[in-house]
Order: sequence, then C-alpha cells, then structure tokens
Amino acid sequence: MEPLPADRSHLELIRLFMISSEPGESLTARMHIFALDEAPDYSAVSYCWGTQLPTASLTVFPQVHEWYQIGITQSLNSILRRISEVCPARWLWVDALCINQANEEEKSHQVSLMKSIYERAGSVYVWLGGTDLKGMDLHERPSPRPQEASCEDSWGNNDVFIVPDTGHSTSSAPHSPEVPGAEPFRVRGMTQTHWHKDHVASKRHADHLVRILQRVAADEDKWWDRLWVIQELAVAKTCYVFLGSFIISWHAFVITLTTNWGSTKSIYRIPFLQSLPGLQTLRDNVWRFHSCRLKEWGEDLQVILRKTEGQRYSDERDRIYAILGLSSKTVRNSIPVDYQTSLAEVFATAASHLMRTKGGMDVFFDWPRRIDAPRRSESQALPSWVPDFRLPQWDGDQRGFYRMGRYYAGTHDRLSSQYQQRVYVKRRELQLPCCYLDTVEEVAYNIGDLIREGEGRGTSDFEQVYRVVLPRLREVIIAGVERSPLPDDPVGDLDRTGFLKTLCFGHDVWNFLKQIDMEMFGQMIEAMFDAMDRGLNHCAAKESMGPELSSHAPPFQAMLEHFFGRTSQRSLFATRHGFVGSASNDILKDDIVVVPIKASTPVVLRQAMSLPIQTTVNPAFTLVSDSYVHGVMEGELMDLANSGSVLVESVTLI
Repeated sequence: MEPLPADRSHLELIRLFMISSEPGESLTARMHIFALDEAPDYSAVSYCWGTQLPTASLTVFPQVHEWYQIGITQSLNSILRRISEVCPARWLWVDALCINQANEEEKSHQVSLMKSIYERAGSVYVWLGGTDLKGMDLHERPSPRPQEASCEDSWGNNDVFIVPDTGHSTSSAPHSPEVPGAEPFRVRGMTQTHWHKDHVASKRHADHLVRILQRVAADEDKWWDRLWVIQELAVAKTCYVFLGSFIISWHAFVITLTTNWGSTKSIYRIPFLQSLPGLQTLRDNVWRFHSCRLKEWGEDLQVILRKTEGQRYSDERDRIYAILGLSSKTVRNSIPVDYQTSLAEVFATAASHLMRTKGGMDVFFDWPRRIDAPRRSESQALPSWVPDFRLPQWDGDQRGFYRMGRYYAGTHDRLSSQYQQRVYVKRRELQLPCCYLDTVEEVAYNIGDLIREGEGRGTSDFEQVYRVVLPRLREVIIAGVERSPLPDDPVGDLDRTGFLKTLCFGHDVWNFLKQIDMEMFGQMIEAMFDAMDRGLNHCAAKESMGPELSSHAPPFQAMLEHFFGRTSQRSLFATRHGFVGSASNDILKDDIVVVPIKASTPVVLRQAMSLPIQTTVNPAFTLVSDSYVHGVMEGELMDLANSGSVLVESVTLI
C-alpha cells in the first residue's frame, strides 16, 4: 500500500479509490491520496467486517508506486461489485482498504479522523447485504451505463429504488420511472391502497423486500451488531441503505421498519413485516441508531457507553475508540487514539476523564470491576479501580450507593480544592486522598443467601424477614456496637433507628415508601423488634408470628420488594470500633474503610498481596466496594479532617 507522507502533522490525509469491474474479471481500483479538506466528492461505506477470511482479491493502482494486490473478503467483494454497478465513476472510502491495518501509527491517525471522514463524505452507503432470490424477475430490461458520476444527484426525491443486480455496470439509479432498467419505488406519500391486490408489481416488490430482510435478519454477521457503524451513520450528511436490489434512503428505511403495522393510516406500511423472524431486534436497533442520528443521545461519555452496550468490535480498545466520534470535543481531546497502548491504559484514560468530569470516583461503581490486584504476568489486566467498560453497567439498585440517596461523606469545599486525585496511566495507578475510618471486623451473611435460606424453609416473604433475615443481620450489628467507640466517634450508640437506617441506606425509615401507611409501617417495625427482644424469633416457623405482627404483613410486601432489590447483592459489616455499614458481598474481614475526598460515600479497600511490576509503592490497595456507613454519610469525617482531628492521607490504588 502506498504510504502516507511521513510529515503529515499539519495535514489530514486520506486515501480514496475508484472501482472498475467487468463481468467475470477481478476488481481493479485506482487509489489516490488527498488532503481531507481538498478531497473530491466521495462516498464512505458502512458495512460489517464479519469473520470471513480473504477469498477474493483487488488489484490496486496507486498514484506513484507499482500496482499490487490485496486480499478481500467475499462480503467486501460483493459490496464493491454492487457499488460499481450502480455508481461506477465514484470515489469511495472503505476502512479495510484505505487504512494500512498493519501500521499501528497510521491506524491510530486515521481512526482519529473517522468522524471527519464520514462527516465530510457526500453520502454514506450502508451495506446490509441480502441477495436476490432466484427466479424473481423484477426487471425485464437492462439499464444503460450512466452518463454522470454523481449517482445520488439523479435519484431525485425518490426514497426507494429497485436496481437490478445484472453482474455488470448499469444505470446510476434513474431519475424517473421512464428510464429503463430500474424502477423508482416511491414510498413517500404511499398509502395502504398501494398494496391492493390489483397492484401486482407493488405487491411483488413488497414480498421481495420482506424476503431479503428475512435473510439479512438471519445472518450471523449483522451490520447493526457492529459498534463502529453507529458513529458512521450518526455523522453522515446523506445515507442510503443497500439491501439486495433495493437502494433505500435511511429516512424511508427507518419509517418502513418502525411504523405501527396495525394502523390503516401508515403511509410507509409494507405488509407481512410483523411476521418476519428477528425483525424486532432489527427494528429496535434501527430506531436506536436513528435516535443517535437525531442527536438525542447527547455527547456525555457515560451515556454513550450505556447506549452502545452489547455492540460488537474486534479490538477491545475500540470499546472506547469507536464512540469518540459520538462524544464531545472535550472527550476526544482527553482520550487520544493510540493503538500502541494497552487495553488497561485506554480504559484507565477513559476512567480518568469520567472522574474529572463527574466530580469524583462515584461513577466507577456503575460498572463491574475486578477487585484483586493484576499479577505481573497480566499486562492487559485492568486495575481494580478501572471500570470494565466491556460489560454492561449495573442496572437499578445494583449500581453505586451514590445513586440511592443524597450523600456527602467526602464533600468539603476547602478539602476538595486542596486535595486532588491523580491518575498515572502508564503505571495504572490512582493516587486517592482520603481519611481512614476503621477496619472491618465482622461481616454478616449476605442478604441474598439469607433470603434463599428462608425460601428453602417454605416461609412467606414476611416470615423470611422476621425469622431469618433481621435476626441474623442484627447479630453482627450488636457485635459491632458492643465495642468501645472512638473518642470522637460521630456515631455514638447505635439504636434501632441507626440499624434501620443502615438497612435502608439512610432513608427516613418512616418515609421509606410513600405508598405504605406510615403509621402502620412504624408500628410494624417496632412490633418486629419487640418480638425479637422477647426471643420470639426462635419460634418454629409453623407457629403463629403473633397478632401484633400478622396484621402488618400485607403492607410489608411492598417494602420487601424494594428492600430485597437493594440488598440482595450486599452484606452488612461491623468495624473494630463499632461502625456498621453495608457494602458489596466481596467485603472481607480486615478490609479497611476510608472516605475519599470528593466522594459521596465511603469505600472499602484491601491491601494488595502482590504488586504489578510497574508499581513501586508499598503498601498498595485494591478497590473492593463503595459502602454505606451509618454516621459518616453527611460529611462528619470531613469536618473532623478540616479541624485537624483526622488526617488526610494519600493511598495508591492498583
């Protein structure tokens, strides 16, 4: 491949090529290098690479160097032949051909230009594939070769065209029904009467389109599964979908697939689509992509990461690189594209950006993370503090504690301005200023196991909490409060309210659920604790739970559903000096609890037993979990730090 000039720092250079093909002969292309600002009108192709190996070849004639051949997949071969038939004299940009994939430096430079390349293209061709069915005679006459290179200009205001796949160059999509060889299959203004049984041609075309869609939806490698295509579509000026013999404007394609099929007023209604296997997934993705094209996603990196979950990519670093074009300029400047860096460095850079823009490390707990330190042999392993962006964000109540209420554990104006978190990407370390709170001494059963234990006994939801869950949890709380508190302990004696607040993560226990009668709820909780104090929790399951409790069982069901959802993946713990809290089920005895500066909640750390080779700080810690700790959630420890009673220290997370 002809190399791009070595000194290109002041230019945005791209390669463009023009295809020529003859029936039965291999494809040839002439390739030129242009400055992006001075490039001729061109079209960029959006397609699915797939998992195919190269089985065809393309002969390339560059500007200066001698010709060469490049291996291409059968899918790409079909794309190029099809485009050369409908738009032969057209400059094209295809990533597999216009980027030297073996040159990491060039690849990094070109990928950083991807947004501009698709943004400045005259049009983007979305290749969905779909071959025509044998024996389906849609066209009786071949089309003449085109007289102009700008094929889209001749397509006029028509939304859908049927262009025959004849194996040789044809018309560049005609501008009127009179041009032989291809029919403008107008969708704009179409009503249901167009599908009347007397309109045989239209009915035939609709059936044909449905069958092609059915084949495309059944393919293993689907265009809409690929992560890169979202950016390619979102920034395009004009977009056309290639689907078998059909060339469809993106607007018509969206409305055709997403219109309510049951409505008799649907102006884009194509019959039988509702019975197409796999169509719902196709519809959902097309509408999701279209909402991105309409700029409804915004430019926030965290939102875009959530919107693009489940998309496929071949290089794991592309989980971040492929969505930079959808993000703000600030994000793109913060995360440079460099394929010579490791996955851990790319994700650490993205995490650092989120921490700066979101005001702290709270956002890290919206994703799964590894909690052990990377071993020396794991050069690609993620540090414990870096979210694994390859995995979906936690849903609902499994997300960070900071989303469950208004907490200010690490919030203090003076301390926040004085102490800053620092990320060292190359060493994959996070220097975290924080205040030490205490060391974990005891951990309760995780609540999910307790619930399953109650289910095994065949008890009701109410009796599970009454006879199994609360007594076990209370054991560890009592063990905590029996210890001597610190001299300046902001918690003091932990009463029933403190215990309930820990279970409910600080929410006012008497206003925990608006739909429950608050007076009855309060009486129920008090009756439950009175019963436990009298030892009734040791009664056999078959015995009555007592009149003071049974009357409260119905309203308790709504609270249980909310409570179980929030606590099923969490455990209660007690520290050496009497603090009690809730954290993830990964917490262990001897973990330490600290309150980071700027964080909404305390976090749990664990000293690393072995250090990665790039880490020299000892001790270093791994990030285990965020937590709720009764008595320090409103900045009490920060007030002590501001007065000098508690030290602010910097710990190294790996």
